[in-house]
Amino acid sequence: MRPNFDVEEGVPYLDNAVTTPISDEVQGAMLKHLQESYGDPDELYGLGEAAKDALDGYREQIAEYVGAQSENLWFTSGGTESNNWILRCIQRAGLPVCSSVEHLSVFNNCHTHIDVDGSGLLRLDELRDVLASGDVSVVSIQHANQDTGVVQDVGAISDICAEFGVPLHVDAAMSFCIEPIDMDNMGIDFLTLSSHKVWGPVGSGALVSSGKYRLNPFMVGGSQEGGMRAGPVNVARVAGFAKAAEMMRGMRDSWRKVAVCRNKMEGELGGFNGSVIGLSSKRLPNMSAITFNGSDASFLAVEMERMHGMCVGIGSAAEPGSVSRVLSAMGCRRSDCEGMLRFRFGPWFGMVESEMVTVSVCSALREERGRKIV
Repeated sequence: MRPNFDVEEGVPYLDNAVTTPISDEVQGAMLKHLQESYGDPDELYGLGEAAKDALDGYREQIAEYVGAQSENLWFTSGGTESNNWILRCIQRAGLPVCSSVEHLSVFNNCHTHIDVDGSGLLRLDELRDVLASGDVSVVSIQHANQDTGVVQDVGAISDICAEFGVPLHVDAAMSFCIEPIDMDNMGIDFLTLSSHKVWGPVGSGALVSSGKYRLNPFMVGGSQEGGMRAGPVNVARVAGFAKAAEMMRGMRDSWRKVAVCRNKMEGELGGFNGSVIGLSSKRLPNMSAITFNGSDASFLAVEMERMHGMCVGIGSAAEPGSVSRVLSAMGCRRSDCEGMLRFRFGPWFGMVESEMVTVSVCSALREERGRKIV
């Protein structure tokens, strides 16, 4: 699977934590529903029935990928909508709580934020104390962080939630198709998925339920999605989402190779005053957050694009500014936060690209420091 532009020559795109390109195969799956099977799946005539059959198939496919029943999966416009839906509409008394490193769509919906340690992992003792208060409607935790790639111990978190009878919502936008997810085995009650984080189109995602807890509709109007989400489903985007997920799941061997190349890059950049965030924790194999103490990440990113066409992230994903809220929550110094470059690689990332990144970062550091780095 390759995107519709060449990532190895010209413009290496290394900010897949924000959004991802789509392949010709994904585009083809979408075009079918834009040009041929374009009917409304809620209508009874032939075109509508064909669209409904296709939509039901995509629903079953994605539900199977996470160990859920298809009737408990509702398609949304993406992760932000899914996160807002569960936090605002769960039929339970109390208030939602989350960690201090969540995506803003979760973080800004919660007044109580549980601390993480210096490795980016949730402090389980604090979670237990908060749940003991008895005033929690749902706990919302990322499977993997959008800045650092640190993977939370969902099983341990789920055990504590179950002990207090509180549902667990997991935002798996970053980890879906990269880390195995089984809602039942992992004790997940609600799950957020996002298409444009798995090399699918922007504007599609899903909220998945275990069926154990009740949820109110997020938008009212028509009877689409079983009356849970009004408004016509964009079947073309769902088709792209399903195709991308299918292709990504078939590339799991690639992620091990990506991790080897990522680790080599991190080791080389460590010789140039680079420190890897979350190095002691389990991380997604294709993510890396490296801070260069005393450097300006904004300057480095601009220079990397100017000199080598590199597209890299700085600060917190989807948040303005060069200071990462996530790193601050992990106890990093401001100088470390200001010098953080954020990478998320695609499955085609190899040793050639690893060397390109190392050379580009070192060139940018040399420009910033005004001297040759030996």
